[in-house]
Amino acid sequence: SIVSQAPLSIAADVVVIGVPEGATTKEGILAELEKALGTVVSRAIKREEFTGKKDQTLDLSTNDALPVGRVLLVGLGKTTPLTDVDARVLAAKGARFALGTKMESLAIVIPDGVTGGVRAAAEGAELGAYRFTRFQTGDRVPKVELGNVFLVVGGEVTQADREAAALGQRVA
Repeated sequence: SIVSQAPLSIAADVVVIGVPEGATTKEGILAELEKALGTVVSRAIKREEFTGKKDQTLDLSTNDALPVGRVLLVGLGKTTPLTDVDARVLAAKGARFALGTKMESLAIVIPDGVTGGVRAAAEGAELGAYRFTRFQTGDRVPKVELGNVFLVVGGEVTQADREAAALGQRVA
C-alpha cells in the first residue's frame, strides 16, 4: 500500500530509508532518528563508518522507542538526481533485509524527486521478496512471508501513485 506519513511513525517491523552521501545527524531523517533514539545513532554511524556511500547499509534497532522496530539506512551515494533504478534497488535491498531478518512488514521511503519512483519501488519490493520455494519441504520451507509493504511518499497519495504501484507489482 502507499502511505503519506512520517516514516518513523509507521507501525512496521522495518523501515528502509535512503541516505545521500555526506548526510549528517544535524538535519533530515538522521536528525529525526537522533532525536527519537538519542546519541546511539551518531555512535553507530561513527562506529560503522556509515557515510551514505552507494550501497552502504546500517541497521538500527529502535528498542521500542518508535512504532517501527528497526531502521535500515541505505546509502544512495552522490547520484543527483536520483533515478527510478535507485528506488528499485533501495526497495529490493529492503525486502531482502526484511526476509533475512524474518520480518513480516516493511516500509520503504521513496526518495523525493524520483520520477517513476512508486512503480520502481513496487517492482523492487516484489523482486526482492521473491523466493523460489516450489521444491522446498520440511524445515526448508520459509517460516515467514513478507505480508505488508508500505511505500512512503512525500506528498499526497494520488490515484496515479496507486496505479503506478499496481503496475509495478504486475511487471515484477
